[in-house]
Amino acid sequence: MCRRIRIGTLLMCFITFYSLASDGDTREVEILKTEIANETVKRAPEVIDSQKLSLPYEFIFTGYESPQNEESRKQYCIAAKEDFRIIESINSDFSSIYMVVGWRRTSKPPTSCTVSKVAALPPGKRVFIRNTEIVETGALTHVMRSGVDFGLLVAPYKYYFNDGSLVPSSTIAPYAGWRWNSHATDIAWGPVIFAGPALIPASNEVGTTDTVFGLSGGAGFQVNLMQSFNISFVYGYDLISDSDKKENNDLGGSWIAFTVGAQFN
Repeated sequence: MCRRIRIGTLLMCFITFYSLASDGDTREVEILKTEIANETVKRAPEVIDSQKLSLPYEFIFTGYESPQNEESRKQYCIAAKEDFRIIESINSDFSSIYMVVGWRRTSKPPTSCTVSKVAALPPGKRVFIRNTEIVETGALTHVMRSGVDFGLLVAPYKYYFNDGSLVPSSTIAPYAGWRWNSHATDIAWGPVIFAGPALIPASNEVGTTDTVFGLSGGAGFQVNLMQSFNISFVYGYDLISDSDKKENNDLGGSWIAFTVGAQFN
């Protein structure tokens, strides 16, 4: 009798312990799922910066007329290489998405996608998409981005065409341009224009070197290598005052240079 009671007690203890352990595991799993979901939502807006996006393939997603209305959902498609934007919404679980149709476009946007036959998102129509779906589709790893770029560049050395000299003629100037980049590589490229002050070395009659103040302007091609750091190859022109020009006719003129810069947007 005692043995039966002891065996029954041990069995009950084992069942109770297993049940508690299982509940603990379940709670840990639920906590882990919540953390993953929260992290996913945080990761989604990483490229939600109002820049134009495009994909090399059809992007099929579930769109909502209203985030609060599940019945308003509908499947949409954005055709390959069509421009669109994703804007972060007040609702942290959703973002808004819409097509971008440029003024130079001559053909009408497609009404449906070629491969999937899913209805295309109409131009001007803004719907909501879940942030989790943005991440789960993997679209952000293939997206091409384009948009306005601006920052500050520095040209430490210039090669002047008028006398074939490579001199430390510093130019620090703000720049503006247009960039394209792939989210997969995070390397951006595009044309830039710039204008700003320049310090131009000039030889005087004694043979020593003076510094003349001037203005530089030009254009070039820029590559963003990492984060906000970039390098450019530019063609520029230095403008100096007439008085400085009289003292040294070789001052100023056109030049080429490699520049380093920082992106502000």
